[in-house]
Amino acid sequence: MTRSRPRPSPEGDPFDEVPFTAVPLETAGWPGLPDRRRRLLGLDVDDLTLEEAALRVVELARERRRAWVAFVNAHCFNVARRDASYLEALRGASLVLPDGVGVRLAARLFRPGLRDNPNGTDLFPHLCRFARERGLSMALVGGQAGVAEATAGRSRAAWPGLEIVATLPGEFSADGTRRILETLRHRSPDLLLVAGGVPLQEQWIASHLAEIPAGVTLAVGGLFDFYSGRLPRAPRVVRRCGLEWSWRLLHEPRRLAARYLLGNPAFLGWIARVRLHLASALPEAEPMLPPPPVSSPRSVPSGSPRATGDGPAPPNARSPRNPA
Repeated sequence: MTRSRPRPSPEGDPFDEVPFTAVPLETAGWPGLPDRRRRLLGLDVDDLTLEEAALRVVELARERRRAWVAFVNAHCFNVARRDASYLEALRGASLVLPDGVGVRLAARLFRPGLRDNPNGTDLFPHLCRFARERGLSMALVGGQAGVAEATAGRSRAAWPGLEIVATLPGEFSADGTRRILETLRHRSPDLLLVAGGVPLQEQWIASHLAEIPAGVTLAVGGLFDFYSGRLPRAPRVVRRCGLEWSWRLLHEPRRLAARYLLGNPAFLGWIARVRLHLASALPEAEPMLPPPPVSSPRSVPSGSPRATGDGPAPPNARSPRNPA
């Protein structure tokens, strides 16, 4: 059985849900869903399906765990290689979800491949539907002027009854942060979506997580641009072919040319060199991301297998045979 879309929508409409097999929310919980963490290029990522990711985020929000979720694509790995504070922020996230064809290709190269592509743009419609069904509130922070408001308006129209309690501009200066936190303290959303771009949004969330009165906070990048209607989402056939990056480049060439035309080859070259050195058992001339300090484990909501140390070991933990 598959979930139906909230309303008929044309190919390429971001509100057109990517379907998945339904699982009753009552049976889904943080410890109830399997822990599928694996290490990829020195960063622990959560190898979840879109369905599992949606259910896990909803459960975190319902239980007010004050967790946060990051999404990582090839560009994020490139930034993490040169920005230690961004890498540290990622390692403190409760969930790190893989996003895009580049990361999937890297996982396939180091085996096993990822099971799905639970990116934030595909995840958002399911979160909206689950939030409405479970009575969870949502707040949107970031994006260009008016974009968060437009996203909220279109989301409410797609899911009548969805409670979006705040829409705030992406002013992440000291004064802007004070205003954002003050508003959030009065509204106390269950789900908070922050769109500030990589690495600002992740660093902002990591720095202020203890002050953010939300059940779960998600770093969502350019998501509001699609759901506000400011930019068109690639048709599903383009996304299935792994070419959404080319669609985005076509629509924002000035902003994204360096990221995709220079960054994508740099990422592919890096993972190829890492794979070559690992296969030949030579010392790593092209190191993976540096290992985290022993005293700084990933920040995980209390009560989860990762927080207590009682859960299963990551299936692909770093070892001489599987170091990627």
